[in-house]
Amino acid sequence: MSHPEKLLSVLLPIYQALPSIERAIESIASAFPVEVVVAPDDGSQDYGFLQTRYPGFVKVLPPGQQTGPGAARNRAFAAARGQFITMLDADDAYAPGAVDEALDLAQSSSSQIAFFRTVYVDEGSRNVLRELTPRPILNFQDLHDFQGSVHALYARRHWIPYQSLMSEDVLQDAQIMLAAGGQARMTQAPYLLHLNAQSLCANTHQDEINRAYRQIRDAAIEPQIKSLYQAKLDMGNAYAVSLKEGAEMSFHGFLAHQSVARRVAQPMTD
Repeated sequence: MSHPEKLLSVLLPIYQALPSIERAIESIASAFPVEVVVAPDDGSQDYGFLQTRYPGFVKVLPPGQQTGPGAARNRAFAAARGQFITMLDADDAYAPGAVDEALDLAQSSSSQIAFFRTVYVDEGSRNVLRELTPRPILNFQDLHDFQGSVHALYARRHWIPYQSLMSEDVLQDAQIMLAAGGQARMTQAPYLLHLNAQSLCANTHQDEINRAYRQIRDAAIEPQIKSLYQAKLDMGNAYAVSLKEGAEMSFHGFLAHQSVARRVAQPMTD
């Protein structure tokens, strides 16, 4: 018996994700037909129980062996049946209503693309560290200024394979935004991006991150993406300088501080 095509496929790469995976899956509540395609990438943990716990909702692929999140997402897409596609990382979650809102926005748009509003949350304290200001339309300059991930939901024809590069999630955001013509509708209910001591940006030296930024900037043929990654490189260098000068803050704390400083520096207008 053949299964009907799912309207939305949520691609979920996972690596040592047992503590958070159920929170992520349960946040994908939707009134629409949805499938969750889980692509394990560690080989050391058994996630098969998810298919039993969420029958007809979750599909768990055979595990990879530390191929990286990009390759895991590509495996998930190959197995996905949805007319629309979106991503969720295993330690993140959607706010209530976010999935349906994004799908409504994408379906009613000529580009069939929408973006989730991002809120960065500290995993330990649950405090909001940074967030995109609520607005109906997100544009490429917003990606440039926000210096963070802003995940999209889009018709599967817009799929772009991942290249297993550090910061590839931002590159994917930028490429999808260009496919939307430089602007797209954005949800008010957010994508909750959780930061913790195991987050990639907390366990990677800034010089390694900057090398990845340079690699993407130099390979890009689109001037908007070159500019985006030059801005990320400039901010990364500024953060590295602040650490050498004795600053004690996370990268996202530094970005929040920079954002406040820019607002204070802006002249008042009538």
